[in-house]
Amino acid sequence: MIYSMPLNFTFMFVFYTETLAMTSVLILYYRTITIKHTFIGSLLNLALGLLALSVRQTNIMWLNYLALVHVIKREKFKGVWELLRYCVRNILTLIIYYWWIVVLDIMFIVFLYWNNWSIVLGHQEHHSMSLHLSQICYLMLFTALFPIISLHELKANYT
Repeated sequence: MIYSMPLNFTFMFVFYTETLAMTSVLILYYRTITIKHTFIGSLLNLALGLLALSVRQTNIMWLNYLALVHVIKREKFKGVWELLRYCVRNILTLIIYYWWIVVLDIMFIVFLYWNNWSIVLGHQEHHSMSLHLSQICYLMLFTALFPIISLHELKANYT
């Protein structure tokens, strides 16, 4: 593709936002699980989160997932109920520690309010939600095959 359409490759990042959105989320994931918590680091995370949200608004789910993964990795919970109890008991500590995600969440809610509770920018009637049966088939195929591959990898690594 690069050799046959160099202009297409050069400007691909303008039209297709998946690359920039995924890159910013992956950098945030790496920073969340490896880098120590500092105020400057949190400001950088906030800037990367703003980039991820400005490119693709649905990244708000991934950003909140990052905080959840970090809490789980840090505390080593035995179950979901233990995690929920920890989050309820330590809600203020979590808000202070993950203030940059809280700011992004508040900004996203303000964006939704400003945009008439719609996530779509531009022509909302052209981007209405509808049922795509082919996507359900893809989901069923992925759901059926992915656990088999994961179990095979797990068995290969621990036998």
